[in-house]
Amino acid sequence: MEVKSVYNFVPAPKESEVFKPDWADQVSHDLPFSDGESGEIEIKITAETPIFIRNGHSKDNESNEFSHYVIDGKKKYFIPATSLKGMFRNVLEIITASKLNPDLVNNDRYSFRDLTPGSLYMKNYKSNKVQAGWLTQKEDGKWEIKKCKSFYLIHHTEVDKALGTNFRKMFLNQNPEETTAVYKYNQVINGLDITYKVLTDEEGKERAVRDANGNLKGRIVLTGQASKRVEPDGPKKKAFGKVHEFVFSQEEDEEIGITEAQQKDFKFIYLEGDSKNISKDWAYWKEKLLRREKVPVFFTQDSNGQLLHFGLAFMYKLPYKHNIHEMNPIKTYSSKRDLSTTLFGDIHKDDSLRGRVMFGHACSDNAEPYDELMIEILAGPKASFYPFYIEQRNVTASGYATYLKDGTIRGYKRYPVHQTIRNGSYSPKQLQNKDVFSYFRPLKEGAKFHFVVRFHNLRKMEIGALLSAITFHNNSRSYFHSLGGAKPLGCGKISVSDPKLIGLKYNLLDYLLEFENKIGSQELKNRLTNLLAMAGWKNDSSLQYPILDMDNKINEFTDYKKSEQFLLDPSKLNPVKFELVNEFIARKEEEKKQDEQKLRAKEIQEQQEKEAEILTFSNDIDRLRKFVNNYPYNENTKMFEERIQELSHEKKKKEAEELSNKFSPNFKDNKFKTIQEECKAPYKVNKYFEFSNEAKDHIENQIRKCWKDDPNIFRKKNELIAFPKFPWSDIVKWLGEERAKSLYNDLTSQ
Repeated sequence: MEVKSVYNFVPAPKESEVFKPDWADQVSHDLPFSDGESGEIEIKITAETPIFIRNGHSKDNESNEFSHYVIDGKKKYFIPATSLKGMFRNVLEIITASKLNPDLVNNDRYSFRDLTPGSLYMKNYKSNKVQAGWLTQKEDGKWEIKKCKSFYLIHHTEVDKALGTNFRKMFLNQNPEETTAVYKYNQVINGLDITYKVLTDEEGKERAVRDANGNLKGRIVLTGQASKRVEPDGPKKKAFGKVHEFVFSQEEDEEIGITEAQQKDFKFIYLEGDSKNISKDWAYWKEKLLRREKVPVFFTQDSNGQLLHFGLAFMYKLPYKHNIHEMNPIKTYSSKRDLSTTLFGDIHKDDSLRGRVMFGHACSDNAEPYDELMIEILAGPKASFYPFYIEQRNVTASGYATYLKDGTIRGYKRYPVHQTIRNGSYSPKQLQNKDVFSYFRPLKEGAKFHFVVRFHNLRKMEIGALLSAITFHNNSRSYFHSLGGAKPLGCGKISVSDPKLIGLKYNLLDYLLEFENKIGSQELKNRLTNLLAMAGWKNDSSLQYPILDMDNKINEFTDYKKSEQFLLDPSKLNPVKFELVNEFIARKEEEKKQDEQKLRAKEIQEQQEKEAEILTFSNDIDRLRKFVNNYPYNENTKMFEERIQELSHEKKKKEAEELSNKFSPNFKDNKFKTIQEECKAPYKVNKYFEFSNEAKDHIENQIRKCWKDDPNIFRKKNELIAFPKFPWSDIVKWLGEERAKSLYNDLTSQ
């Protein structure tokens, strides 16, 4: 099953991972840093999808328009500075490993109710005895509960008799028109106070029964009807559905105090702060409470008698053990400022800091609103849904992490950008309830805005952090910011043009590189990976709310829990590729080096071709040899090598001929050794040497003399040496074989 979600999270840093500037305590508006700079950044942004920022009206006001002012009767649209600051600050908090700011994160305590057997709710619900009492408000506004000594279930048939209602038939085999207790109270004809008696039913359980003459006095308490009532039809069929209400005895016991935190948690559970979604039952009882009337509630106490929690139904929503600020990593954070608060400031009782970054409004000259209102259901966050909002690990082995345990909240919530906007798909029942819809008139895509960010006394690294947040660390051409309302539908996709730096010492990459080096390249890359995954989302079909349609028995929230699924990190759902600045610079340098190498190679190639063309018909052996040595792999090299061999041969031949013409043997004696030395000498100079006929005559005469004066050279063991063995092998070389053979025959015949 594919997990659907219109949002995801960038994990929040642990306390040990938070970047804490060592200069945070030195920030001053009066005494600037020695390396501090003040300046401006001009920025242009474009709405890539329709964009909407409310003009200060309520959500349900049909005249909702984009923020604007009027000049000469014409509307001029603008993005408020606060919206821009919030958008860029959120990105900066993520990339700078800043804390999940407790000042910006609601400290709510969520609740849960899951009637599935074996669920966390049922385990916790059964761990304490549920009691009944009356909630009252004192003059100082504080609440307390007056405990009832007893309370009992009372069947719908008895309720109908007492109150003049028709619950028995009204809920039999049909779903109620409304599931609230208020709906039931509106059916009451008679008063709620009754006299009754207590009987034991067939299952051995005590039940209240209306008795006009009974000695017990109490008040009937109605609670919600979640579904229809089905009664047995045959011995094998079981009844199901609610068929009882409650009777609270008028006898009161102890008064139980309610803390301000418990009071706050109760109001949050019943959505008191949400006028559109406030519990109808609580809205009903709240008015009575303010009039000092008693409100029926159910509650549990701990072993010491202290109130644990309370609610308006017997199986009321249980508050979790931990509120948001009691979860990791928020509860572990120290008070030392992170980079975000160092730049933007914070407010504390004894140690406040003014921000050094100021955003201006972003004005547009071409913005055009939609002709018609968009009418959509914009669902609020359901942070109680722990498979999404709490970091999950090995669910199968350990079960879900929840607000009951020391879990870790997922981190910075963001909405992945859509490729295009989509319209919501609503059931007929939803369409009937106009109160759940929001009305707004966005600006059309293509609207362009321009604004200025001014800053004072920022260090180079801080300017780099600010520019990194604005440009997604020099990746703004491929990734998009998200701004304004209706982001789950794809609205508010924003592109940022290259910012213009005014009055600054360095360029964009210099500042980004300084920030990158100070924050840590790997740490920055890890955080950018999840951030950019949402800023460059590719699959719009996965960006949907899970379906909750009780009429058609579809509840994907429950299905996810049953299949032990949870929301994966965005980088696993949408892998991305990007470069850090040092990687970008290294790549550009390598590309430059390669380009230079290619250019040099081209120049060399052109030079080779030019030289080869010149040498094609050249007999300059030295230039040919130089070409071969310099360009051994040139296509002409083999041909030139052959040419060199030919020319070298010819040259040696010519030199040998010249040497032959000049050479004249000069024998000092008639020893063969002397002849040998004289005749070998020219061959050492040139292997192609040949004696002239005149020289051969001279050599032959000398050999004949040697035959007489040095006869042992021609004999071995008094035997003549056969031809052409040594020394005749040398003589053959000097005189040629034919003349040497003739000389041999002549000498040996004597």
